[in-house]
Amino acid sequence: MAKAKTKKEPKTKKPKVVKTKPTAEQLSDQQRQTLMFSYKRKLKPLLAAEKEAKTDVSQTFEQAKKEGIPKKEILLAIQLESDEGIEKMKAEVERTHRIARWLGVGKQLDLFGAAEKQVSAERNFEDGRIAALNDLPAKPPGHLSQQAADTWLQGHAAGRTSLNTERASSGFKPLSEVVSDLIPDPPPMPANGNAEHVAH
Repeated sequence: MAKAKTKKEPKTKKPKVVKTKPTAEQLSDQQRQTLMFSYKRKLKPLLAAEKEAKTDVSQTFEQAKKEGIPKKEILLAIQLESDEGIEKMKAEVERTHRIARWLGVGKQLDLFGAAEKQVSAERNFEDGRIAALNDLPAKPPGHLSQQAADTWLQGHAAGRTSLNTERASSGFKPLSEVVSDLIPDPPPMPANGNAEHVAH
C-alpha cells in the first residue's frame, strides 16, 4: 500500500539584512582619517598619470601644429566620430547659417566652398529687408534687374514695417507724429458755422 505523500511546507525566506553605510556625519574622526588615506593611495598614481597624459597631449598637439595640422581640426575629427558629436556640429552649422543669413553675409562666407549661386528672388527680398532693419533708404543696388529691384523693395517695405512695429513698442514715434503733436489743434467753430470776426 503506497504511502500518502505529505506536502512540504514552503520554506520562509529570511529577509536580507541590508547594511547601510554610515553617512559622513556619522563617521568618527578615526574613520574619516582612514578613508582619507585610502583615497589618497588610490588617487596619487591617477593624478600622476593624468599630469603625464596632459603633458603628452600638449606635446602631441604642438607637434601636429608644426606639421600643419591645427588642434581644432583634430578635435573636430574626433568629435565627428560620435553621433552626439555629429548632432552638436549640425546645430553649430545651422546657427552659423542663421546668423550669416540675418547679417546678409552668407554669399561672402561661401560656407561649404560651393560656387556662388545666382541671387534668387528670396535673397533679393531678404537683402531689402535687412537694409530696412539697418535703417537704410529704400534704394536697391544698381546692378539688379527691374524685377529683382522690385523684389528688393518689397523686402525693404516688409523690413520697414517690422522696424516701425519694434520702435512703436519701445515708445518711438515717427517724425510725422512728433510734428503733429507739436501743432496745436484749431479752435472749435462756433455753432452757426461762421468764424467770429475780431473787432479792430
